[in-house]
Amino acid sequence: IPLLEYLIPDMPEVRVYSAAFSISMNVIGWTLGLLMMTGDRKYIKLKALFLNPSVITFAVSFTLFAFGVKFPEVIADFIETLGRMSTVVCMTVLGMRLATKSLVRIFTNYRIYIAAAIKLIISPIIIGLMFAFLPVGQEVKTAAFVLACCPGATMIQSLAETHGGDSRTAADIV
Repeated sequence: IPLLEYLIPDMPEVRVYSAAFSISMNVIGWTLGLLMMTGDRKYIKLKALFLNPSVITFAVSFTLFAFGVKFPEVIADFIETLGRMSTVVCMTVLGMRLATKSLVRIFTNYRIYIAAAIKLIISPIIIGLMFAFLPVGQEVKTAAFVLACCPGATMIQSLAETHGGDSRTAADIV
């Protein structure tokens, strides 16, 4: 969201596009990602699709927004601060994990290059081509492309740790 706010400052609705993109990527992580990590098909069921932290948080947030719920200023400030901290905290944790890694191991692992190419080159090209033909505004196309160009989320590394996946490779890829 901060990157989009910087690149497209006159379009506050890019926050909504970013939230939709984030929710869809988190749903993929909590379903397909966990299936790929664990081999357990229970993560692909309809229940898993709707009962994951991303969807639950969105449902609660949207309900509060739709009903115009206003929090007292101290709580609203806390929520905003917490939201702004999430990226910083994730990057700090990732930095701590990277500090314990062998850079030689990271840069000599071909699987990392394949994952990076898919996420940082192939995915943005596919998203760019898909949106090129959709009848949506340029700000939507730009937001989608920028979001597709961003590196993978640290969530996948956390999921690998908590669900018995290859957390070392996941951290290296992130």
